Amino acid sequence: MAGVLACLVLTGCERSSSAASAQFTIFRYSVEGELTATSEGKGDFAKGETTYSLLGPSGEPRTERQEFGNVSYARDGEVWLKTEDSPEGAALRSLTYRLAASTQSLEYLRSVADVVTEVGTEEVRGVSTVHYQGSVRLTELGAASESERFPVEVWVDEDGRTRRFSYHPIGSQETSVWEFYDFGVPVELSPPPADQVR
Repeated sequence: MAGVLACLVLTGCERSSSAASAQFTIFRYSVEGELTATSEGKGDFAKGETTYSLLGPSGEPRTERQEFGNVSYARDGEVWLKTEDSPEGAALRSLTYRLAASTQSLEYLRSVADVVTEVGTEEVRGVSTVHYQGSVRLTELGAASESERFPVEVWVDEDGRTRRFSYHPIGSQETSVWEFYDFGVPVELSPPPADQVR
């Protein structure tokens, strides 16, 4: 997830407005606006644990990933390839998880962004939301190096939960959109066995 935030897809099977877990869909778009990749998964954002799969053209799961804090594992056949986030990637992950887990996502966005502007009201997967936009700098999220601000957009429901989150880091060739749904879904994850990790 280093360098990319995302949007998650709603199904309407909501469970708990106070749960810090949810299912999600991530859409990635080229600078021309073409959809280039879709992933689906679930996560316990308070723990910083997620699992998701990149979907193939027919919607079938392809590449599987698991994330625990700033450590990621990607399945490659019978083994898992381990990577750790850069400071910038860790900052972006922190922003995503804080927005996903909180019932006060607008307040959090205002604490890390420049002036936050209300765009209007919109439905996200049948749920009424208020659409906001602002900009953040990775150094304000814990990254060590200085960075330019980049735009973020958040769609917040009446419970204060983020239903959609979009961002485009400076210099990136894609925009990521996460949509969150099915809050309270059980998420029980464990890192891959050590003898399967490379």
